[in-house]
Amino acid sequence: MKKLLSIAAVLMLCMSIAGAEETFPSLTKLDETQALLDRGVTIDRVFYTDGYGFSISEFTTEDETEIALLWEALSQITLLEEVGTFITDWYPQIVFFLSDGSHFNVCFDAHWLEIGGMKNYAIGNDEAFWALTAALVKKYQGCPTE
Repeated sequence: MKKLLSIAAVLMLCMSIAGAEETFPSLTKLDETQALLDRGVTIDRVFYTDGYGFSISEFTTEDETEIALLWEALSQITLLEEVGTFITDWYPQIVFFLSDGSHFNVCFDAHWLEIGGMKNYAIGNDEAFWALTAALVKKYQGCPTE
C-alpha cells in the first residue's frame, strides 16, 4: 500500500510540474535576469529595435532612468494565450546588457511575444512598454516628441 501511495504521489507531482503554466517572466527568462539583478548585477545599457529590417527605428541608452523605466515597463507585461498568427517584417527586440558580461533579450513578432521563432503569444499590460520605446526611438533619432 505504501508503495502504491508513493507511486501516486510521484505521478501527481509530475503532472503538476508538466501542467505548470508558463508566464511572461518564465518564457522570456525575465525571472532569471531579475535574480541576477537582485544579487547585485546591474544593467549597463539597453538596445532596442523595431526590427523592420529596412529602417533604423532603434536606440541604445545608458541612461539609468531610461533603463529603469524600460525594465519596469517590460516587467509589467503579462502573458495571455498562444496565437497562431505570424507576420513578416516587424520584429521588435530589446536587449539588456548586464555588468557581468551577459545579456538578456526579448523578441516580438509585431506586438506578440515570440519564443524561438516557433511560438507567438498574445500579451497584456504592454501599452507602457510600446509607448516608452516609441518615445525613446523618437528621442534618439532627433525627432520632436508629441
